[in-house]
Amino acid sequence: VAEKVGEILVLGLGTAWFGLSYVAMLLAAGYPLALLIAFSAGAG
Repeated sequence: VAEKVGEILVLGLGTAWFGLSYVAMLLAAGYPLALLIAFSAGAG
């Protein structure tokens, strides 16, 4: 049972880590883009 729980825990942590890095990557890419859009909207 402990082996199975450890397996599920590792899998869950891996999924959470992947999800977090994906969100961080998305934010890092989207922030300058949103800034650019806001700037051009304000300038235009």
